[in-house]
Amino acid sequence: QWFGVCLNNDDDVEGISWMINCRKGTIDFQWLPHTVEFLKITLTHISGVVAWECLPSGLKQLNLTENRFGGTVDLERLPDSLRRLQIQMNSFVGSICLANLPHELFWLNVNQNALTGTVDLTRLPETLEALF
Repeated sequence: QWFGVCLNNDDDVEGISWMINCRKGTIDFQWLPHTVEFLKITLTHISGVVAWECLPSGLKQLNLTENRFGGTVDLERLPDSLRRLQIQMNSFVGSICLANLPHELFWLNVNQNALTGTVDLTRLPETLEALF
């Protein structure tokens, strides 16, 4: 088994959890296994741009807290299955659109990035409990 990788009963990669300076470099999101349901990369030196359209369709939790990720945040390309998104404390830029979030999303934290613009809060999913 690989460090920080969780397998399900079928030996498919179900989750990846890398934390606290254990990794450096970049990650190419297109190579994430389609079976990944949770991805946690926190407090590392990993950088790069998130390919939102390449996230696994069954992803439920994405936590990229306190890294060096940058680029724009395309919330309209999130998987429908996503319930929790934490991308705070990175270097994301631009504006965000909250109009077409996944219907099951209950937690969204985009705090402490370089985001700009106004935010429309009139079309949030009913399930959303926390927005930072």
